[in-house]
Amino acid sequence: MGIEIYQCESGCDSGVFTSLAAGGNCLSNNTYGIRSNVTYLNMNGTWNWWGDASGPYHPSQNPGGLGDEVSGDVAFVPWLDDCGGDPIANFQNVRTGGYYTLLQDAVDDALSGDTILTIGPGPFAESSTPRSPRATSPSSSMAVRSGPAHRGSPSTLTT
Repeated sequence: MGIEIYQCESGCDSGVFTSLAAGGNCLSNNTYGIRSNVTYLNMNGTWNWWGDASGPYHPSQNPGGLGDEVSGDVAFVPWLDDCGGDPIANFQNVRTGGYYTLLQDAVDDALSGDTILTIGPGPFAESSTPRSPRATSPSSSMAVRSGPAHRGSPSTLTT
């Protein structure tokens, strides 16, 4: 087991977590890299190495991740590409600075006019054109500028 955070479930004092963070760790060869049962607070588990450059395995947020598994209440994007390495995420919202593994998640969180950069090498679990939840007509959905999808020459998508 990597890092486990558990809230007490019976016979506990009144203390509660006010924040949870674990970054800069080299997590590999564990069943879970980070697991938490704290339901009232999301844990910041960004900037960790998960045992593989594809990041941690999460069934919906990073199904292509080959590293240690992460529980659903832990934020893990961006992660490191190696132990002590550089951060990896596939997409970044320029306005907010937020990082995303899945393009659809980046689009869902974007406001009209936001620019989404393709900054990572993948894996890209999506194969279809992203849908814009704020689109009012086909012509106002999204503008896409194509380019190579890797760090150094990012593609951009403007919502």
